[in-house]
Amino acid sequence: MVGDAISLKGALEAVARLSQIKKELSDADFKQSIVELRGLLLDAQENILELREENLSLKQEVEKLAKIQTAETPTVEIEGFLYDLVNGQPSGLPYCPTCLVKEDGKRYRLGKLNKEFSECNNCKVTHNASSGGRVNFESSSYR
Repeated sequence: MVGDAISLKGALEAVARLSQIKKELSDADFKQSIVELRGLLLDAQENILELREENLSLKQEVEKLAKIQTAETPTVEIEGFLYDLVNGQPSGLPYCPTCLVKEDGKRYRLGKLNKEFSECNNCKVTHNASSGGRVNFESSSYR
């Protein structure tokens, strides 16, 4: 009987030790998962930094191209609206006069709403101007 008690005690100790080993393995697996997740987080942060650098580079390129366009594109002003001048005629939609003033000459082309009105995609102001130099229509159909 004493031998059985010792065997039972040994078995219980072995089970407890196995439980502890299992817990330690689980902790190790958990720690390994944390290490893997940290690696993924670092990769994501690196990708974000690369994208920020690329975004900055693209913004600088767009600004450079806008300056080149501004410098090279002849324009004509018709009743306060600046149009590109192509073959001596106003062409396309005008630039937003509001943004030209507020943003130190930066040109934002208006977007067409209908045959008489256009809206600036930057400042959202609606203007009574359309393509080809047509401005300040007498009969307004825009509401």
